Amino acid sequence: SDLYSLGMICYELLTGERPYRGSLMQVLTAIATETPKRPSELRPGLSPELEQICLQLIAKEVTVRTSDASALVAQLNRCLKPSATGETQFNGTADSASQPTESVRPAWLPRNVPDPRTRGRIFWCVLALLSSGILFGIALNLATDRAPSTPQQLVASRSAQQADTETGSQSVLATPINGDSANGKARLPTQPLRVIRVICNRSTELTSSDWQRITRLPQLEYLETLCKTDLDDVRALRTLPHLSDIRLWNSELDVTALQELWAMPQLQSIALDGWRLDDGACQSLPLAPRLTHLTPPAGITDVGLRALAAAAPNVRFLNIYKARGVSEASIREFRSLGTLISDSTRLRTEVTTALAELPELRTVTIWGPLDRASFTPLSRLPNLTHVYWQGYFWSDQHVVTDLQIASIGDLQQATHVQLELLPIQDRHVHAFANSKQLKTLVLKGTRL
Repeated sequence: SDLYSLGMICYELLTGERPYRGSLMQVLTAIATETPKRPSELRPGLSPELEQICLQLIAKEVTVRTSDASALVAQLNRCLKPSATGETQFNGTADSASQPTESVRPAWLPRNVPDPRTRGRIFWCVLALLSSGILFGIALNLATDRAPSTPQQLVASRSAQQADTETGSQSVLATPINGDSANGKARLPTQPLRVIRVICNRSTELTSSDWQRITRLPQLEYLETLCKTDLDDVRALRTLPHLSDIRLWNSELDVTALQELWAMPQLQSIALDGWRLDDGACQSLPLAPRLTHLTPPAGITDVGLRALAAAAPNVRFLNIYKARGVSEASIREFRSLGTLISDSTRLRTEVTTALAELPELRTVTIWGPLDRASFTPLSRLPNLTHVYWQGYFWSDQHVVTDLQIASIGDLQQATHVQLELLPIQDRHVHAFANSKQLKTLVLKGTRL
């Protein structure tokens, strides 16, 4: 992870732009589903060798990604060290000896870069960042090894990899311990933070003073908790001007609390699958134009999902895995949908036919068994590039047939396919051999 983070920094140093932009959820989704532009597209004339090093650092495939810091330093030395290719000649004349020697331009240096010292500066910047990252990792490991354990309290641990150099903010993960008592919680941090996860067991409650400490974090953008929350807690969150991503997993809240959160003008992502809400709660929501990531309540039907689509017309990420009461009739209402997560019990022929009406849909995640008819409409999605198919468990009833695999192989526009917890056999892999677009094939939990 240190080298991956270094690759992100190198990308910005070389191009002046970050490889991924947007809110936290948008960046996480982009990392999982999108490939950043090649640095040479943003900076023409960039050394192909240096570009390749950068791309290997941030590669999605673990087997391709750089994993050895020593090897990285050696690569940088080979790439950035100038090598004189001219042959030195001695002719014994004073005039030629007194003439200024013309510096030899390294072969890797593009012709449109006037100052070769720029590469030297980049080299030392990269080496400095790499060295600091390695030293920090060693120090962090030593600190972790020496830190005393506190089994009776919540432990707040900083994540330096999520530090923000512009605002000086950091992330905090509050980790619960089994048997934790309500009065055993550690003090929540008070310094400016962007991200905080308060993940407690369901029997633990955050007191009003705990929530007051949270609301004193003005830069907070992301909040996730399994703790029980009430209406006063929700209203306190509305005082945070930058809070845009909310996941209250164990919330027995009513429509009033939902309306309070939904009315936050900066809200971009919300997960409601742990809320006990019905269709009526979804029909009274105001317009939320900035909301792009939505996990609806588990208990709603098509009526409620249509209401959510009307209230959040710009949703691009929809997770209906637990919303068993919805069908294709309401999914198609999300016209800007780019990513869909669904249980396969609903993803049948009629559903995938409806998905073909969504021109922006690029990623589909499927849980459970499918019949071949479900894949045929998927092949008609013009922009579908990522397909994830995951089984529940090994079961005699969950059989992957040759026809199903052949159907996935027919998705010629797919560039990334991941099959997990499925009884894939050797002959199934050959179905992808003729795909001209496929860049990544991931097989997890298979019997190969």
